[in-house]
Amino acid sequence: MEKLDECENATAFLQVSNKIINLKLKALLPSVFVQDDLVKEYAVDPLLREDGPLVTTDVVSKLMFAMGKISL
Repeated sequence: MEKLDECENATAFLQVSNKIINLKLKALLPSVFVQDDLVKEYAVDPLLREDGPLVTTDVVSKLMFAMGKISL
């Protein structure tokens, strides 16, 4: 959160905010899937990698909303 205070303009603030939100969503996401080590290793972790389909905030947030884990 200190990074937000260091932002010199609105664009930087939004970029840092987006990164923080994305990191928090990615931290929450594995807990909504089956808590089996093999499932996590071979199914969940690949989804969350930098080249995985859940790399953007909009995709992750839509999935979490659809699963009822976050609300408006």
